[in-house]
Amino acid sequence: MARYRLRPNIYTDRMISWLAVAGAVAVAVWLTAPAWEPGLLLGRDGPRHALRARAMAEMLMTQHRFDGWSPYWLLGAPLFLFQSYGYYLVQALLAMAVAATAPATLPQAQAWIDKVAAILPLLLLPPACYRLSRRLGLGRLGATTAAYASLGFGTETGYGVVAALAVGLELHAVGVLLVALALPLLLDLTALDRRRFCLVIVLVAVTLVVHFISGIHLLLATAFLSLWAAVAGRSGRPLGRAALLSTGAVFLAGHALFPALELHSSMGPSVVWNHGKLVREILTGVHFGPRPLLLVALIGWLSIVFGRPATAALRRVAFLGLFVLLATILLPDAHQVPSPFGTFSGALQPRGLPFVCLLLPVFTGYAAERAAFLARSPDWKTRIAVVLATVCVLPAWYSALAGSRRWVRTEAHLPVEQSRACYDVLAWLSRHGRPGEIVAYEPRAFTLRECGTTSLASLINLKTGLYTLGGDQAELARVARTVFTPSRIARASPEQVRAWIRRYRVAYVLVRSAGVRSKLLASGAVRTVFDAGPVTVYAADRKHHALQGPGLVVARERIEDAAATWTVENRSNATRRAIISISYHPAWRAYVDGEPLVTQRTTDALMAVAVPPGRHRITLRFARRPAERLYHFVSLATLLLLVGSTALRRAHRSASSS
Repeated sequence: MARYRLRPNIYTDRMISWLAVAGAVAVAVWLTAPAWEPGLLLGRDGPRHALRARAMAEMLMTQHRFDGWSPYWLLGAPLFLFQSYGYYLVQALLAMAVAATAPATLPQAQAWIDKVAAILPLLLLPPACYRLSRRLGLGRLGATTAAYASLGFGTETGYGVVAALAVGLELHAVGVLLVALALPLLLDLTALDRRRFCLVIVLVAVTLVVHFISGIHLLLATAFLSLWAAVAGRSGRPLGRAALLSTGAVFLAGHALFPALELHSSMGPSVVWNHGKLVREILTGVHFGPRPLLLVALIGWLSIVFGRPATAALRRVAFLGLFVLLATILLPDAHQVPSPFGTFSGALQPRGLPFVCLLLPVFTGYAAERAAFLARSPDWKTRIAVVLATVCVLPAWYSALAGSRRWVRTEAHLPVEQSRACYDVLAWLSRHGRPGEIVAYEPRAFTLRECGTTSLASLINLKTGLYTLGGDQAELARVARTVFTPSRIARASPEQVRAWIRRYRVAYVLVRSAGVRSKLLASGAVRTVFDAGPVTVYAADRKHHALQGPGLVVARERIEDAAATWTVENRSNATRRAIISISYHPAWRAYVDGEPLVTQRTTDALMAVAVPPGRHRITLRFARRPAERLYHFVSLATLLLLVGSTALRRAHRSASSS
C-alpha cells in the first residue's frame, strides 16, 4: 500500500519538472523565433565563421587546397583546436553530407544547418541548467528558476541569445552545454567508476574539440576539484588522470589526423581586450546581463560561499566559479589570442567565461530558494522585503528577454530595403569577377545596418569567391595585409595610387567617400563600372601580373591552387629583384628553371625573388616541410601505441580475473 501511494507523488514531481522545463524551452523558442524567418542567418560574425567552416571542411576532404581560404599546413591541429572552431567544422561536414544526399545546393544546406546549429544550443540551455541545479542539490523551485534565468543572462562577447544569434558565437553556447553535462560527474569524486571515468574523458575531449576555451575551463575545474579532494583527504587521482588522458588523446589525434590551419597572418596584431573596462563591466553588472538579475546571482553566490544551508557540492562549485573568474581576470597574458606557445594563459580570454556564466543562473536559483524560505518567515517585514525584491527582479528578467529577441530580429536578418545596395554590389561582383581577382574596399564601405556584418571581407569572399585586400581576416587575403583607408588614398599622389593598384593587383575597388572617388579617377588607373547608390565599384584599367619588377617582362602567368608559374624575361644584364604579390610564408618554395630559388620577405609581407638575366621559367609551390610530416607521424604512432597498450592491458586484466 505504501508503495502504491508513493508512485503518484513521484509521477507528479516528474510531471511538474517536465512542465517547468517545457515552459523554459517555450520561452527559448519565442526568443529565437525571428531567426527561423527565410533568409540568411548573418549575425555580425556569421560570414566569417561560415567561411572558415567551409574552408576547414574542404581542406579536410581534399587534403590539399590553396584558394585563399587558410591554405597553410604549418602547425597541424593545435591551431585548429586553439581557434575553437570544431563546432563549425561539424556544421560544414553536415552541410556537405546534406548537399550530397538531398536535392539542395551546398549554400542552401549550409544556411539551414547554420540555423539549426545556432538555435539548438539555446533550446537545450534551460534543460541543462535545470539538470545541473538538481544535481547540485537545489529543489524544484530553485532548478526551475535557474532554467528561466539562463535565458536572461547575456553578453555580446560570448554568452546568451545575443551572442549566439546576433553576434554569431553559437559555439560558446555549445561550450556551456558541455560544461553543464560534465560538471556533475566531476563533482562526484567518490563515485567515479570505470563507466563515469570514460564518460569524463569523452566529455572533456569533445569540449576541447568543439570549443577549446570551454575545454580549458573544464580542465581548470578538474585540476581545482582534484586539489580539493586531496585537501579533504580523498584521492583526486582518477579525476586528474581523466583530464590528462582526454587532453593528450585530443592533441595527439588532432595533430595526426587534421590538416593545419593558420588562421592569422604573421603580420596581424593580437586581439587585446580592454582590461580595465572589462573589470568595471563585471563589477557593475553590465557584462553578463541586467543589473538586478546579476545582483540576485551574486547574493546567491555569497550565501553559498559563506552560508550554512548550501549543499557540499554547491559550495564546491561556488568556490570553483570564483577561482576560475579570478584566474581569468588576473592571470598575466589573459587577454591574448590563444596560441600554441601560451596554452592555458592564452585561452583564458574574458570573452571565454562559459563556466562562470553557466553558474550565474544556478546561483540565481539558489537565491530564489532562500527567498522562498524567507517568505515563510513569521516576520511580516521580511515577507514584504522578499515580495518587493521579486517585483523588482521580474521586470528586469522580462526586459532582458525582450531585448534579446529584439537583437535577434534586427541583427539576424536584414530588411530588404536596407541591404539592397550591398547585395546588388555582391551580385555584380559574382557575375563579372573571375576567381582569384582581388577586391579593395573602404573599411566603412557598408555600415552594419546595410550589410549586417562586421566581416565584410568574409561576406565578399563567401558570396563572390573573390579575394579581399586586407580586411578583418588576413587569411582571406592572397596578398599582404594592407588596409585600404580613405585618408591614405586622399593624401597620395596619382602616381602613388597607380603604383598601389599595380603592386597589389587590385581588380575592383569599392568606394563610398567622395574624396577617394575623385582621387581614384584622377589617377587614371580605374574606371567606373557599377553605381549602387552609396557605394561605387571601380575596375582597374588593365590586369596586373602577380610578379613585378623593374626591367622584367612577364610573357605568361598561371596561378593554380597550390602553385604558380611565370615565364619572365629579364632584359637587363644584371639580376633583378621581383616582387610576388602573394603573402609570404616559409612553406612556399620558389624555383627558377627547376633549380631552387631563395625567397625573401618584403616589408609589407610579400615575397621577393632574384631573377637572373635572360628568359626564365619561375615556379612557386606550396609544400609541407619534411619535419612537419615527421611530427604528424610521431603523433599518430604515439596515439596508436597508447590505444593499443590500453586495449592489451584491459585484455590481460580480464584474463587474469577470469
